[in-house]
Amino acid sequence: GVHIYEYTPGFLHSKVVSADEASAVVGSCNFDFRSLYLHFECGVWMYRTAAVEAVEEDFQAIRAVSREVKPEDCRLPWHRSLVRKFLQVFAPLT
Repeated sequence: GVHIYEYTPGFLHSKVVSADEASAVVGSCNFDFRSLYLHFECGVWMYRTAAVEAVEEDFQAIRAVSREVKPEDCRLPWHRSLVRKFLQVFAPLT
């Protein structure tokens, strides 16, 4: 049920999570191990406040000018995929 969208007018760096029209998280932290456990990044959690509705309205406005990314948009040609697999051998596992 997850959909991914590309913001076509430009670039957005904010991170927003909205759930069940009751809670939302807005901030600068990425949703990966390093950002959540090792870095000092900021985020605010909102629960059942008027701000949650505003976050949802803003998200819907952004989604209206964005395009949905489909799995076929992410497929690489076979030769690029092969090069990626080769280079992954040299990537650090941290």
